[in-house]
Amino acid sequence: MTVINRKKRVTLAMVANYANVSKSAVSKVLLGGGGKTTKVGEKTAGRIRQAAKFLGFHPDWAARSLKTGKTNNIGLLWSLSYPHYATGIVRNFSSHLMGKGYSTTIIDSLSDLQIIKQALSGFISRKVDGLIFQAKGCAAHDPEIEDMLGRIENVVVVSDQDVFPAFSKIILDFDPAFKEILQLAEKCGRFNITALINDSEAFYREKFRKYSGNLKLQMSNENLNNYENPEVFAEKIVKQYPDTDLFFALSDLCAQAISSQIIENGREVPEDVGVIGFNDNPFGLVCRPPLASVKIDIDMIVDIALKIIFDNMKSETPHKRKYRIKAEFINRASSGLTEVR
Repeated sequence: MTVINRKKRVTLAMVANYANVSKSAVSKVLLGGGGKTTKVGEKTAGRIRQAAKFLGFHPDWAARSLKTGKTNNIGLLWSLSYPHYATGIVRNFSSHLMGKGYSTTIIDSLSDLQIIKQALSGFISRKVDGLIFQAKGCAAHDPEIEDMLGRIENVVVVSDQDVFPAFSKIILDFDPAFKEILQLAEKCGRFNITALINDSEAFYREKFRKYSGNLKLQMSNENLNNYENPEVFAEKIVKQYPDTDLFFALSDLCAQAISSQIIENGREVPEDVGVIGFNDNPFGLVCRPPLASVKIDIDMIVDIALKIIFDNMKSETPHKRKYRIKAEFINRASSGLTEVR
């Protein structure tokens, strides 16, 4: 029976001895170190993690930082407001980084310039090993923000616009999805479209107008965040736009609230009014009718961003890269965009 002294700091060597593996293998699994030549199988990695948990191993990041010049911390600066694919982004980034022995400093930017600049100042002071930054709205064109990003290593910009040319970036391309929705709307005879896209999301408004063609397109500046609950919001929207054939909302929550309100008012979805959301939240599948939505591949954003950061960490001459991820229209019954009316 192994007796553990819980007051004594557990070292890599102790974990290696307990798991009957090399110290470099433990370093590879728990700290992301161990050198390029060290390879560890899944079964061995599992045994190492079990040993670390049993022994109570906790990395001494301060000592490691002094030794390597790295903080083993990656920053994530993202708006957690609508559209709510942000939740999945945060969860996936955190879990992936923990698996590589890194911690994550997450700051909700709220798409506010002052908060973004304060957060960037903090990331600069902490000397994070990398940063994933969502550039949207005014933040995507602010020269001070661009200058601050230049003082951080391994920055990946995620934006729906091709901005900040000095940095690696992932461009989220919503054109294909918006174009498909509006072309189908015209084909199916739904000519009165109301898009719930407020002024802070002006870029999305421009995209929608670009493909509106002969449709009558109305833009609502109403924001769910200004209401105590979705029901109050939906009641006002449905009353304000009574002639709408198709509602598009920048969140699935808004869209479902509107759908429920239309039905409560005695009309049918999608026979009388179509409804489309944004984010393709899993709950949309159990809505009645199932909720149509616009989907962006969250897993792909995470995989690409982390690949850029870790590839640049390994390289003596980091490279600037650009990727484009296309959004997809997930057409379900609530849209009514399946047949000519």
